[in-house]
Parts: sequence; structure tokens; C-alpha cells
Amino acid sequence: MIVRSHVQPLLVHLTNHSPPHTQTDARLGAHLGFDAWNLPSATGGTIQSALDFAIATPAGGEDPNELYPSVGAGAAVYGDRDPRTGTSYSAFLASAQPNYPADPWFFWDQPLGDSG
Repeated sequence: MIVRSHVQPLLVHLTNHSPPHTQTDARLGAHLGFDAWNLPSATGGTIQSALDFAIATPAGGEDPNELYPSVGAGAAVYGDRDPRTGTSYSAFLASAQPNYPADPWFFWDQPLGDSG
């Protein structure tokens, strides 16, 4: 498939370097019938594994607010709770930013719950 041959290398690169851009590309690919949300990189990583790692790792000197839209997008695609890890994306968001449903990105990440 021509889409796969052109999009897959880009998505594999972005999965390792830039989850927000990867998610945008995955959304665009979904309109073409291409499932990039579950596409593994050469090392087996996926967008979901990158999100799980990111929410389990302290932000350090980086602005954690940049992560929240990506977590919301992941929750909308993968579901709120990952049965393998027990990770709850909405619980992470609610603990980090209690009023996250008021943020503009929340509108685009449905069916993400509002944690109550």
C-alpha cells in the first residue's frame, strides 16, 4: 500500500521523538484507513507505550502542560484504562490538572471522560 510505504517511516521516527505530532499523523492516517495508533516502531514502541512512559516519568525541567493534550488523545483512542498496566489516563489528568475538561483540547479528544 502506498500510504504505508510513505507514512510508516515518518510515524516510526515521530513515535520516538514527538508524540503530539505522531498523534496528528495517526488521526490523518485513520481517514485513509491506516492504523498508525498501533503501529510499532523498530524497537516495538507504540504511541500508547510512549504515553504510558511519559505519564510515569517526572517532568523534570519540562512543562508538563504540553503532555496533557497527548494523554487526552491517547485516552480517546485506547480507552481510559489500560488493562495491561492499570494506567488510567483520566486519573492522571485529574490529579495533574483538575479542570482539564475546560481546556480546548478536551473537545477534540472525545469520548474521553471528564473524571466525574
